[in-house]
This record gives sequence, C-alpha cells and structure tokens, in this order.
Amino acid sequence: MRESHQPCRGEPRDSANSGLSRVEQIKRFTILPTFWEPGGDEITPTMKLERTPVAAKYADIIDSLYAGAGEPAQADRANGPEAG
Repeated sequence: MRESHQPCRGEPRDSANSGLSRVEQIKRFTILPTFWEPGGDEITPTMKLERTPVAAKYADIIDSLYAGAGEPAQADRANGPEAG
C-alpha cells in the first residue's frame, strides 16, 4: 500500500482549526483504504477507539505523518514510485 500524505489546506481545515491552539491543529492526515467496522480490530461494538491495536496496526502510517515536513518516513520510501 502506498500512502500519500498531503498537507491539509483550505477552508475545511481552517474551519476545523479555528479556535484551537497550534499544537491541537490538523496539519497532515491520510485516508485509510479500509472501513472500520464496530466490533473489529479498531473500534469496539460501542464505537470506542481501540488505541493499542490501532497504534500497532498503523504504526508505519502514523510514523510517516510525524516525519519531517515534506520528508516521507523510512517506511514510505520503500513504497515510493520506484518500488512499483
């Protein structure tokens, strides 16, 4: 799976970030290619986030979101355009 992390720009981001401090604001995000079903690995039947399994299952994606601005994480480099 190749991830594309884009800076969050424009009116939706500005609206979501209004009233939040800089550290709380959305800066980068990715859309996952899977749907999280209640009772699955990511969400309980009562729709609560399962933090530990999510952190483990999506560790590479989470790391790449926190990588240096404009610089993909090591895991993303392996899945870059030259890989396939």
